[in-house]
Amino acid sequence: MDVAKAMGHSEIVLSAGRASELAHMRKYKLPDECYVMMGDYLEFTLLEAKKHGFKKIY
Repeated sequence: MDVAKAMGHSEIVLSAGRASELAHMRKYKLPDECYVMMGDYLEFTLLEAKKHGFKKIY
């Protein structure tokens, strides 16, 4: 998230693992730094994304 924010991105894509991340990459076509693997930590990840000020979270 730090890298995506530092590079000026306003949206990120969360995934639980590599398989869903690859599927999201095919769907959303965003730069690599916009993809975040969260594992089982949904609540923590959403709170961190909010702190970083992302406009869209997929």
